[in-house]
Amino acid sequence: MPHDITPPDPSSGPVSGPPEGERPAGEQHVDGPAPTPGPNAFAIGSLTLGVLSGASLGTALVADRLRPGVAVAVLGGLVVSAVLGIVALVQLRSRHQRGRGPALGGLIVSGCCVAIIANTMSPADPPGTAADDGSLVEAARLEPGDCVERYIETGTVEHLPTVSCSTPHQAEVFAAFDLPFGPWPGEEVVQKQAGDRCTDELDSYATDPADSLDLVSLQPMVDFWPRHRRVTCLAVERDGKRTGSLHN
Repeated sequence: MPHDITPPDPSSGPVSGPPEGERPAGEQHVDGPAPTPGPNAFAIGSLTLGVLSGASLGTALVADRLRPGVAVAVLGGLVVSAVLGIVALVQLRSRHQRGRGPALGGLIVSGCCVAIIANTMSPADPPGTAADDGSLVEAARLEPGDCVERYIETGTVEHLPTVSCSTPHQAEVFAAFDLPFGPWPGEEVVQKQAGDRCTDELDSYATDPADSLDLVSLQPMVDFWPRHRRVTCLAVERDGKRTGSLHN
């Protein structure tokens, strides 16, 4: 049966609808695309601290200033960097955030730096305890109290045979020190600085320096400066060998 549909009378007023500014019921309100998750703060912190610690380590290595105190400070930063990286990776498993790359980067940098420190800071022979069987020892590793079986002056001295000072020997190390850090000062300046310092050190080391002693200073070379600035001072017997230490 047909229905009689009468259009609304325009004179009766406006057709009712939702208030102005409101959407009809059932219509979804969308302001724009969903916000993109930001990076994980722990991941960023891990990478930043790892890079800063690595840069500090590199600076110390270049300047030959990686001493135990510096190494401990750098290690502290690397440990914190590694912890931050691990925390970030755990959080990223349940959070829709970015930062996996920086977290892994921080862990890798920290691991590499720790390996470098472990290799660089490997225990050296304590002063005066170099091998006493005539084995060759790197000259830069000799310390006061080490005795050298024989010393042959050559252009470049890299290794020397060490023995116990209680056995006949030709030379004894009485001082070892680093020259000041900075640009290469020139061979003449290096020789003067090394010679003057070795002369002063011998007077304070030897209880009764013999007249038969020659003072020799093993000096750094320009090719390895400033990474190696070490000077090793030796008292060499010119008339043969002696038994016993100059320090006794």
